Amino acid sequence: MNLNQDLPDIQMVISAPHILQNWWQNIRRTHGAKIQGHLGALSSLLGIQCDKVFVTQLMGFWEPSTVTFKFLDFEITSTLEEFSSLTELPIRGRLPVIPSAICTSDFLSLLDLHIFRSLRYVDGGHVELEYLFQRFGHSEGYYEYQEFECTHGAWEHMRPRVFVMTFLGIMVFPIRSNSIDINILLMVISIFNDPQRFTLVPMILAEVLRSMTACIKGHNFFGGCSILLQI
Repeated sequence: MNLNQDLPDIQMVISAPHILQNWWQNIRRTHGAKIQGHLGALSSLLGIQCDKVFVTQLMGFWEPSTVTFKFLDFEITSTLEEFSSLTELPIRGRLPVIPSAICTSDFLSLLDLHIFRSLRYVDGGHVELEYLFQRFGHSEGYYEYQEFECTHGAWEHMRPRVFVMTFLGIMVFPIRSNSIDINILLMVISIFNDPQRFTLVPMILAEVLRSMTACIKGHNFFGGCSILLQI
């Protein structure tokens, strides 16, 4: 048994923020089918609570050198096939999505947001959940904020992509509470533009495994999907 009693108080996503749940309720009638087509069963994470104690204790059995959970007389590890089954996202015949960096101005341009009016809301490669929800999370967002450089039709077309980016940034690839890594946008554009070519599954699994190793080495924030690890 390799249980580590000295693990730090690791912060992790315990449940979906109320804002994200409200956003899903606002958008699911018009864009729900398209969103679930790209998120698969990941959307069910909105209704699941993470057992932080269980997940933290599970990390105590993690052995980075073998990439396995090492118990008294056996070892197990998560596989791509298991995560594909859990998420209901296919992997056969698909290429893994690979993250790539994006600058702030390009991020805002891809969302058709006026750069100079919006620049102050993107800090160090992160954007807040509240900011995105106010502008894309409800039907009045386009008219309420005079920051868009596109038609209402183009804005409506963009809403499911922004929701998927936000969902992934909060629930699957978190960096800190209620803050989204802007680099996720390019991955989302890839899976929306060519869903039969790309898959998120390898990156989801890699981030879970990477985060466990980082946490047992002293990092205090779990950057993978803690709820999937619990399942």
